[in-house]
Amino acid sequence: MTNRWSCYNCQFTGTDRQSDITIGDYWGVRDWKEQWHDGVSLLIVHSDAGKKVIERSGCLETKPTTWKDCVHGNPRIVLGKRPMRKLLLERRILPWAFAHMSYGSLQKVYAGNISKHDFLWLPYKLLKSLRYRLIKSVTKRKVESILKHL
Repeated sequence: MTNRWSCYNCQFTGTDRQSDITIGDYWGVRDWKEQWHDGVSLLIVHSDAGKKVIERSGCLETKPTTWKDCVHGNPRIVLGKRPMRKLLLERRILPWAFAHMSYGSLQKVYAGNISKHDFLWLPYKLLKSLRYRLIKSVTKRKVESILKHL
């Protein structure tokens, strides 16, 4: 699965949203363990109209949370995919890769299906791991900066 380039420059991320409600998965939630097997959803109300819709539904179990709690596990709420855009070589070569690479090579690049016996692919695996750590670090700093201003 891949995303359009517009996903990497989404104008609708951030804390000032144009929508009444934002819905998504509540990644990283530590509370409500009894509901982890079903999954916990994140519902952010941005307006009085959104609040009225939620109150009238009558079938939702809601619990309050904070931006700090929900953003740490869900940084794309405020950042979108921008921090990752320039580092995704795989995304940039996708059309070429499908035209020129074997199915096995595609699996290694896009699914990370690299075994310890694939010596030629180990530098790529290392680079991918370093890139992941860099993205995680940059994302964490940006999220903390945004949360300071809320």
